[in-house]
Amino acid sequence: MSLFVGVVGFVLAVYGSVYGKRRACRFSVAMACLLILLALGGYTPLFKILHDWIPGFDKFRGSSKFIFEASLFIAMLAGIGLDHMIRHGPVPKRTILAILVAGFIIGCVALSIRYSAMRGNSGWWSNTVSASFVKGESYLSSKHYADPCFVQKAGFFASRSLIISAGTFFLLSFLLFFLRSSRKMVYAVALLAVVEVFVFARTSRFTFSLSSIRFSAIERIISGQTGDYRTLNLKHPDSAMLTGAHDIWGNDSVVLRRYAEFITFTQGYPPDRATQYVRFSRFHHLYKMLRCRFAFIPSGRRIGIIEEKDVMPRVQLIQEYVIIRDRDGILREMADPSFDPRKKVILEADPHPEPVVSTKDGKAKVVDSSTDYLIIEADVPDPAILLITDAYSKGWRAKSLPGSIQKKYHVMPANYILRAIPLSKGHHRIRVEYMPLAFRIGKWVSICAVFVYIIAIGLYLQKLTEERHLLASIRHAE
Repeated sequence: MSLFVGVVGFVLAVYGSVYGKRRACRFSVAMACLLILLALGGYTPLFKILHDWIPGFDKFRGSSKFIFEASLFIAMLAGIGLDHMIRHGPVPKRTILAILVAGFIIGCVALSIRYSAMRGNSGWWSNTVSASFVKGESYLSSKHYADPCFVQKAGFFASRSLIISAGTFFLLSFLLFFLRSSRKMVYAVALLAVVEVFVFARTSRFTFSLSSIRFSAIERIISGQTGDYRTLNLKHPDSAMLTGAHDIWGNDSVVLRRYAEFITFTQGYPPDRATQYVRFSRFHHLYKMLRCRFAFIPSGRRIGIIEEKDVMPRVQLIQEYVIIRDRDGILREMADPSFDPRKKVILEADPHPEPVVSTKDGKAKVVDSSTDYLIIEADVPDPAILLITDAYSKGWRAKSLPGSIQKKYHVMPANYILRAIPLSKGHHRIRVEYMPLAFRIGKWVSICAVFVYIIAIGLYLQKLTEERHLLASIRHAE
């Protein structure tokens, strides 16, 4: 996480904290300090207290993300500082002198880093870079820190960045000095703040060519196939959208726990150790339950291709079921070679209505779908389980559409990671949609907030109108 708000933004924030109205800046200063403290995570005693005693705090993936919220309050302070300059004009001479001194010190540090980097592994810069690796503060390979060329380039980059910062300090002090003779110079300060942040963002933006993650052989195979299937692309795990395919895995930081546990189990690891990272070593036969038809496995410069033709459809009617309530029992049952997900489904609670084993075959099909809904039609000669080979989550719910014989539907976990809906005998039209409670609450909170803002703006405009009428009346009376 980067806390960079610009040299000018930082100076304006400090200026606003010192000279701004106490009522306006007190809250922003307190929040910025608190959020920076939270962002430091395990490097402060506060983190362990919050992690162990505050419900929900241990659910955050990375405490460093608090830096983003801190930057918002720092931006608020910068606005307060700029507003004070616009309203009150020249800044004190001691402030300009402090900015000049800060620029001089930073410039000296930049030159020192550059000189030390030129000395290679014998300088203090090399020791500083190595210390960041020893303390575990870097994800780079150890070979980089043993490379004198890498250390030197890192030093030159840091030196150049600090020289730019020092130059910005000097330019800002120049503008503030002339602010004493021209009040309009404050807008040049604001422009410099904006330009600085945009330049920083442009230089730190990482770009790459799409051709670097495209593989023509994979795209040819996918483009020549039809049907609702998925792939396992270990060559480029996150290129599914680019190739127009659906994938069963990728570098997703918000993978569902059930799904991560299942994938971890299929690779021979304990499901309790599941994370969003899995090292694949085999193509498991249960992946046909996920509609995984192709696996693309890199081998040197070549790509190995595994094709599973007997993948399950997206929706299927199943009559046989078994109830297993614990995760490990479900996984053991599915790992048994005799388990056939086409014929039997594992549920975690009693289905209503209960399926009936019959010789009659029903039909089910998806007539429309999107990222967050499915519309399914099914003709069921006898009660059965509708198995949907998409990932289960508590946020999915099903509702009856006109023409459906059943009024209420219940989405249940099936085979631990999929969705199941018990169906009665007859014709069904169902809309299965992702509508979690948090989203519904958030939607109404947002709608209410919009109305509150509209009312507040209306009252404010009414107050302005009344004040104008009052002023007009006073002038007319005079």
